[in-house]
Amino acid sequence: MAQLKGMPVDAKWVPEQNYHLTLKFLGAITPGEVQSLSNHLQALARRSSFSLSVGGWGMFPSVRRPNVFWAGMGGELEALQALWRELDDRLSERGYPRDRHFHPHITLGRFRSPANVDSLIARLQSMPALNQIGAFPANALHLMESKLGPAGPSYRALSSYEFKA
Repeated sequence: MAQLKGMPVDAKWVPEQNYHLTLKFLGAITPGEVQSLSNHLQALARRSSFSLSVGGWGMFPSVRRPNVFWAGMGGELEALQALWRELDDRLSERGYPRDRHFHPHITLGRFRSPANVDSLIARLQSMPALNQIGAFPANALHLMESKLGPAGPSYRALSSYEFKA
């Protein structure tokens, strides 16, 4: 990533400590809602851990009109999709809107303009190491709070639920 961050693109790069995989964005919720979500999240965590990997890249909505630069996910994607589906089902029963689809990714940066994106894409295509960045165990579910501040977003775990070993 250091090679990419030095390129002359008009992007705001996500600090590595803020990399995360979002299963569902809930928006503003009250402390009471956090407490009531606890039972559902505990039930979701009654599953075995599984393995995920990070690799490949893409842009939302497309490379022709990029807003977001992301790293893709691999590994046991069926287990991840099942977790997302069950979470979406449980939360829709509580009145949260359903998500139409799930595209697991980690946001690496956001483009402010398309300036020099073509040179970034050319560089990405010459970096095979980005196709397999690394693997990690998916072994917990976290309810996160994000707050947007002058320096960008900050994240804090409101609750965490470990998966079975």
